[in-house]
Amino acid sequence: MIQYLICSLDQFPKEHIFRKLNPSFKLQFAERGDAEAQNNLAICYEDGTGVPKDEEKAVEWYTKWIKKN
Repeated sequence: MIQYLICSLDQFPKEHIFRKLNPSFKLQFAERGDAEAQNNLAICYEDGTGVPKDEEKAVEWYTKWIKKN
């Protein structure tokens, strides 16, 4: 399954893939500096989607995302 997701990254727009990914995969991309993943992870923490709701972590990831853009 993981191999399929990695192989399909080039076939679909990044935002489509990130919507489907588990937050733990988003974290891996975000920690590597991917701005789109940082934004998506911030949204997960803000909404509590797939992770416990945590406003401090949401702000942390939004801040990293803003610095990239």
